[in-house]
Amino acid sequence: MKRILYLLLTLALLSAVYFGYIQKNTTSGKIHIADRDFIVKNIEDVNTITIKSKGYPLIHLNLGSHGWVLNQKYKADIHIVNNMLGVLSTMHINYIPPKSQNEMIQKSIKNVGIEIKTYDKKGKIITDFIMAGNTNSEDGTYCINAGASQAYVMSRPIVVGGLRNYFTHDVIALRDKTVFSFNTDKIESISVHYPKDTKNSFILNKVDDQFELSTFGKAVNNKVEANVKLIQSYVQKFNRLMSENIGNNNPACDTIKNKIPFAVINIASSSEKPVELKFFPDMDIYDKTVNTQSIENLGQVDRYFVESNWSDCYIVQHKLVSKCLKSLKYFEGK
Repeated sequence: MKRILYLLLTLALLSAVYFGYIQKNTTSGKIHIADRDFIVKNIEDVNTITIKSKGYPLIHLNLGSHGWVLNQKYKADIHIVNNMLGVLSTMHINYIPPKSQNEMIQKSIKNVGIEIKTYDKKGKIITDFIMAGNTNSEDGTYCINAGASQAYVMSRPIVVGGLRNYFTHDVIALRDKTVFSFNTDKIESISVHYPKDTKNSFILNKVDDQFELSTFGKAVNNKVEANVKLIQSYVQKFNRLMSENIGNNNPACDTIKNKIPFAVINIASSSEKPVELKFFPDMDIYDKTVNTQSIENLGQVDRYFVESNWSDCYIVQHKLVSKCLKSLKYFEGK
């Protein structure tokens, strides 16, 4: 009995020593509710997010009637925004950094600090904090609430690593990667022109709620008999085209302006602005000995640089756009 009592007293003494050590080596020794108010309690309340950091332009994300809008101009990438919201609402305090790290944390805030603010629909600030650097062990990120003195190491449940990468995006990366999105019932015409392979080019025009197939050119009587079901199925494939990224800063997007495109697609809709897209196989850009001419020669194409009539240049995978690149003979099938 005395032995058990002795062990219990020893354990209590060790616990007291450890608690005293923690108290001595942390900024305050305890978590203050006010200091950790940068955690969003209800993600549904967030209507605006602003991000300010060195090396990047000010980012303003606002939830509008048609989704998240970037800098009041572009549709935002919903996947990136959702990741941000996920961090803001689920990050938790991993631990309180020791006093010995205070100077390093302050330098980190000054040099690489990211000011992140969230607002509700009325413009009232929900959270306002600075995200500094990641820890040396990459098990979290130093964060401090605006006006607070206590910094915390924050992380996400289950997910290992720092939080900075969720918020360090330039404007191009934050933009929605959709090339086009149509209500296919509203499409009036689709023109697919292969400048180096005109015989395989074609035009689809809606006449009395049904599409008619024509050869590409100015001939008076250029209508072609076609499989109606194949045409209907083809038009449905123009509901959406996604890109890997927007390549406006890619040097190749300047190069294509002086080249003949492999394909030019024009889409007219009663509910959207006209779309014109010019497709350039990546192998034609990177290899001067290659000049893809026929739709029958696309087996080696991996990606396309796509120039739009709204001045953006996209990079699109062949496997995604191949559904649109068909030949005139394709519609003659049974």
